[in-house]
Amino acid sequence: MRRIITALLLLVSFISLAQQDLRIGDWKAILPLNRGPFVTQSEEKIIYASDQSIVFIDKETRAISSFSKTDGLSDANIRFVKYHKPTKTLAVLYDNTNIDLIVDGRIRSFSQIRNNTNITGGKVFNDVSLTENGSLFLSCGFGLVELNLTTLEFGTTTFTPIEVLDFAEFGDFYYMATEEGIYRIDFTSGLNVLDFGLWEYLEEESGLPVGFPSQELAVHDGKIYAGIGGGLYVSEDGFAFDLIEERLSQEILYLSGETSDLAVGWRCSGCPNEVTFLSEDNTLVRTRSFCVSNPTYAIEDQNGILWLADRNNDFRLITGGPDGDCERINVNSIYSTNINDIDLRDDRIYIAAGGMLANSGYRFIEDGFFVFDGIEWNAFNKFNVDEFGQRDIRDMLKIGVHPESDTVFVGVYYDGLIKWVDEDNFIIYDETNSTLRRGIGDSNRIRVAGMDWDKDNNLWLGVFDAFESIQVYRKDGTWRGIAAPGTSNLMDVVVDNFDNKWYRVFRGGLLVFNEGIDIDDESDYRFRSITPSNSLLPTNNVTCMAVDLLGSVWIGTENGILIMNCGSDPFRPECRGSEQILEQDGAGAILLGGQTINAIAIDGGNRKWIGTASGLFVQSPQGDEPVYNFTASNSPLLDNNVRTIKIDDSNGLVYIGTDNGLQVFKAEATSGTGAFKPDVYAYPNPVRPDYDGPIAIKGMARDANFKVTDIEGRLLFEGRATGGQAIWDGRDLSGRRAKTGVYLVFATFTGNLEFPQSHVTKIVFIE
Repeated sequence: MRRIITALLLLVSFISLAQQDLRIGDWKAILPLNRGPFVTQSEEKIIYASDQSIVFIDKETRAISSFSKTDGLSDANIRFVKYHKPTKTLAVLYDNTNIDLIVDGRIRSFSQIRNNTNITGGKVFNDVSLTENGSLFLSCGFGLVELNLTTLEFGTTTFTPIEVLDFAEFGDFYYMATEEGIYRIDFTSGLNVLDFGLWEYLEEESGLPVGFPSQELAVHDGKIYAGIGGGLYVSEDGFAFDLIEERLSQEILYLSGETSDLAVGWRCSGCPNEVTFLSEDNTLVRTRSFCVSNPTYAIEDQNGILWLADRNNDFRLITGGPDGDCERINVNSIYSTNINDIDLRDDRIYIAAGGMLANSGYRFIEDGFFVFDGIEWNAFNKFNVDEFGQRDIRDMLKIGVHPESDTVFVGVYYDGLIKWVDEDNFIIYDETNSTLRRGIGDSNRIRVAGMDWDKDNNLWLGVFDAFESIQVYRKDGTWRGIAAPGTSNLMDVVVDNFDNKWYRVFRGGLLVFNEGIDIDDESDYRFRSITPSNSLLPTNNVTCMAVDLLGSVWIGTENGILIMNCGSDPFRPECRGSEQILEQDGAGAILLGGQTINAIAIDGGNRKWIGTASGLFVQSPQGDEPVYNFTASNSPLLDNNVRTIKIDDSNGLVYIGTDNGLQVFKAEATSGTGAFKPDVYAYPNPVRPDYDGPIAIKGMARDANFKVTDIEGRLLFEGRATGGQAIWDGRDLSGRRAKTGVYLVFATFTGNLEFPQSHVTKIVFIE
């Protein structure tokens, strides 16, 4: 058998996100695009439903492109795609029962099923079918729903007391596959299709087994086929069914009539899954096993190529008939949607893809860690790194690049610390080559849960379930373990501007530690436990921490945020922290009080990016004014549960990890210093007539004031930079767009009153 592995980069590639023309306010998704659980086709494209995206493969050139929520889809978590050729409509159906219909590049969204509070059955799409008159029939947990693709209106809705698993139209009858078997109704007879009591149940005289779930229906070559358990049945008249084949150890996964020979997908217990095609003599021909892993559907294009949908990686196709040559297309993209921690270095992105349960248990995620090197993505896990496989390493929780080298460190909750030097050079630190020790409650694992560097580039770790839960890997390569008083369960750690180490204690508040001048002299050690009893901490359940540009430590909890402004000495009992009080409806309210805070990040303008279970909040430097509030319903945010945030201060790109994957938002703020850069410039410049977005003035001194005037000195706009970047919308004080001409940007910085600075740059508008 000829095995072809085709590696393709996307037309919209990931090369150097920092250099792409993302405008301020733009979003970009970084999603896995390497598997297709469902497949359909238009005249020119093969269309796969991938994890959070639609993937298009050109039938002739094999060029690949993708489309996701950040490009205009209404939702994520795509369940099915179905293309209707007569109306040129692509139907996209989501796990939450939202529906998008895409026609001529325009998207029409339907949320009636999701929003209907009167539906009592399970809101889930089990399958989707097309009829000759252009209706889309949705097999749901609560019944059967019709959506007409011509009128774009809902039609028949038959509520059922049992779950509907599939639907087919054959002759004058509608057929419904359910948990109890198959029902049918003559839709030309005048019977009320909406009344489930009028549907006829096909009992034993039909030749079908009674009382068993019928999971699949398909119409092919003038016959109707049914899948019940491991039995494949066929009928020419729609009533009397004959058994073609029954397999006791297998179950039919799907039937597809969209191929020259009926396609049958099988799930096997204790043996490989397979896809077969029913020949004219009613025998089943197997495909090459190389093309099958976890099959879900199949179609055939006009060139006779079979395209297989599969829940495992790669897009699969067969040329030359069912037992012909197999090709698997591999698209270079991020490995999965599991995003637990992010680090950045130049054009490179580093992702830790593990996790832990709220009760501190393992999630057993095997995805490992991912690296984007500026050109392509690579994943490192137990499946492709021998050392990881031998130790069954899972739940890679934290990741960070050494401040002065390209060495990558990965904190593993299951188990140890990984040091990745280059290529295949991995060092795994455990009890044999470090002061790390096996857990008190789990002697099989070392549970590294937090990492951060101090000013001398020593790596500090928080270790869960360990006697010496403070660990430091020193820059000279030696280790030191320190017992934390009162706890063995340390989690995240952040190092503040004064080299104090702030540890999150599992359900025990905070622990602040400073080793003093000599780490080997325990008499220098200082500890302070911070709990609700000795501070304003609202709860012992601390969830995250971040140090802002002024040295304040922002503490996220399951009940809002506490700000610790302790300066160089957080060990003072009188340092109790402060709560940011906002005015809401004429009354004071604590910043995000009642919210569980998952992540806090600080941008170049000292603004706070706060990830919660209900969306992403961006607050002013003091936290007292809202800047943005992104949710899955009001923005391209993939999911409301924001797990981690990392900001590239050099270009304003904000990397956001959610339950549905990774995406990037282009923000206004970049890092700034107490001086203007020599190359202060505006972008875009010149501003052309077709551009109507924000104009960025880059290279500013931090928070510098600026004014925009015309060449004669008339003021058009004035404002303040956010960090090292200022934004102008290209309009004057009355909201009118600037006309063709040259405009001057006068910027001043008075952070140093003795040596104030100024800078002038030009912006050209042309028609």
